[in-house]
Order: sequence, then C-alpha cells, then structure tokens
Amino acid sequence: MFAQLLLLFILIPMADLVLLLMIYKYMTLLPTIALVVVTGVAGAWLARRQWHWLLMTSRSRVSQNQMPSELFSDGAMIMLAGALLITPGIITDMLGISLLIPRCRTWYKARFVHWIKRSFVIQTFESSSEETEIPVGEIVEGHAHKPQPNQPN
Repeated sequence: MFAQLLLLFILIPMADLVLLLMIYKYMTLLPTIALVVVTGVAGAWLARRQWHWLLMTSRSRVSQNQMPSELFSDGAMIMLAGALLITPGIITDMLGISLLIPRCRTWYKARFVHWIKRSFVIQTFESSSEETEIPVGEIVEGHAHKPQPNQPN
C-alpha cells in the first residue's frame, strides 16, 4: 500500500507537470497559466456551490428528524475536491472538478463501496438475551478476560 501511495504522489504530479509543459509548448506561457487559473477558479466556485447544497440538504434532513449520514461521504469528497483544486495542474483540477459533479460523485461512491466489499471481509453479530441460532457465516469469535487485581509481591 505504501508503494502504491508513493507512486501516486510521484506519478500524478509528474504527469501534471508533463501535461503543463506540453500545453506550454503549443500555447505559450500566458494561455497555459490562464488555463490553470480558470480551472482553479471554476472549481472553487463549483466547490462553494456544492458545499452550500450539502449544508442546506443536511439542515433540511435534520429538521425532518432524518439522519443525513450518506451526506458525510459527499462532504468528504467535496473537501478532497477542494484539496485537488488547490494543487496546480490539469489532471488534479479535472479530477477535483469531477468530484464536485453530483453524478460523478455517485459513480465514485459506487466504485469505492465495490472496492471496500471486495477488499475486506465484514462480519456482524447481534447479541440478544434469547437463544437464537446464528447462521455459520455470521459468527464472530472472540475471548473476554476479566483483569485480575494487582497482587502485592
């Protein structure tokens, strides 16, 4: 996992730099800088708009005695988008802007949930005072030890 993250933090900025240099080669300096500034400003405007939507939707759900729990992932994605938009580069800006588009966020969430389900085994166990038969796939084993009081030497 560390190696993958290291590659991610090296390859993405390198790709952004190469892309910016290629754009500079064909468009000169001023349009290249303008492109980075325009994508950053557009992303910041979209992030502010999405954050406002998130706050209004959360308040509305709370006022209706509903828990806005699924909006937490939207909030995390909007914050990640803001971080990506601060980073100069075309690739990071496009990824950040895509995280601010609700349909893209839904797609990213579905891919993330699929990855979590594929990568981790999650087992649950419900305890009750009644004797119930638990299906084999639902058993979680564990041990509990009561701490012993300290005895003098």
